[in-house]
Amino acid sequence: SVTRLKACMDDEASSIDDIGDIIAFDPSLATQLLRVANSALYRFPNKIDTVTRAIQVVGTRSTYDLALAYGVSQAFSDVDGQR
Repeated sequence: SVTRLKACMDDEASSIDDIGDIIAFDPSLATQLLRVANSALYRFPNKIDTVTRAIQVVGTRSTYDLALAYGVSQAFSDVDGQR
């Protein structure tokens, strides 16, 4: 998801709906984005319930940063930290 998201964001012809479609394809990532967009950090007055709206509130750069952090944490979740 992260590599597809980066390619889509770098493509000037893509829209926020295209970015939203990529994120919505990964339910865990979509949930994380919605959780962040609805957090006290952004203080948005209404509940944000769509991925596209969450991207608008959070911003595309922050959305990518969140996706990258989430992807890295998922990739290394099985690594034993004791070695």
